[in-house]
Amino acid sequence: MQESIDVHKIFAKYFSGCESLAYALSSKLGEGNICINIDEYKKELFLIKEEEGAKESLDEDDLLFLVSPEEFEKQCIPGKYVTYSEDELKPFVIRDRTAYLHRYFQYETQIINNIKRLGDNFYIITGGPGTGKTYSVALKLAELYRNNPGLRVALAAPTGKAGSRMNEAIKDFAGNPKNNIEQKIKDKLTGLKAHTIHVLLGYIPNSVFFRYDENNRLPYDVVIIDECSMIDGAMMAKLLNAIDTGTRLYLLGDKDQLASVEAGSVFGDMCRSKDSELMIGKVELKMKSWRFEADKGIGKFSTEVITGSFNNPENYDGDGQIIIDTSFSKELFD
Repeated sequence: MQESIDVHKIFAKYFSGCESLAYALSSKLGEGNICINIDEYKKELFLIKEEEGAKESLDEDDLLFLVSPEEFEKQCIPGKYVTYSEDELKPFVIRDRTAYLHRYFQYETQIINNIKRLGDNFYIITGGPGTGKTYSVALKLAELYRNNPGLRVALAAPTGKAGSRMNEAIKDFAGNPKNNIEQKIKDKLTGLKAHTIHVLLGYIPNSVFFRYDENNRLPYDVVIIDECSMIDGAMMAKLLNAIDTGTRLYLLGDKDQLASVEAGSVFGDMCRSKDSELMIGKVELKMKSWRFEADKGIGKFSTEVITGSFNNPENYDGDGQIIIDTSFSKELFD
């Protein structure tokens, strides 16, 4: 059988003297993390070494990456490959006991700086399914159209399917007689069409760059992005770079759902830091679901899964929405 190749070790070997740091950052990036806490990783090293040693004796190659905590600390000292400065071009950046690959440090810095730049024009609306995220932003959009019929609005989402759902939700809002939307405002709302974020930013084939960026910003008064939990760190940085300072930006999504495929749980991190100096007043958390009852069925089960409090399948016996099969074979999960 062909031996598997550890691409993280291959990458790390390019950085002589910093192999363990390089391996840690690369492997954690593969798990979806754009940075590592140095002190926490030093605690992990012993456990990683134990796990590797249980499989087979460590060889010289393994010892390059599974070093002692003291040696790992030495590799984090500024030198040929490591810097503490955001202005110095080196592969690894250390800031506040946190280590980054330079590229991802740049992305995080851009995101933070853009949130500061946009100020009160940066909004997040987060909540579970049926909590009224799209309703809230559609209501605000109708009000903005009343004040400015010529308002330039863009809708987008990470995928075409998410964009289609966004279109349907806004059309449902406009067509609901309970919302008392004037015909001219209905026409504005139903005339909107959501695109993917790649289309919105102007994807350039065979390139990591987009037509719209910090030097050529999007020509809209309002930009609304749905399903933002699916947006990774790199895409979030590029999106925010392209938003003009005078543009209202609304980011919608469920912080507990649909994690990004690439590295960086940016939306969830922003929501969880809603009380920080950077994010205070920018995050609206929707709690009440208008689609599911909180004390039974899907509403109750999803809350227990998210909070980790699910412990008794019998609580759902006879539930019309949830059926839990407890007759599975444990061998399937061994």
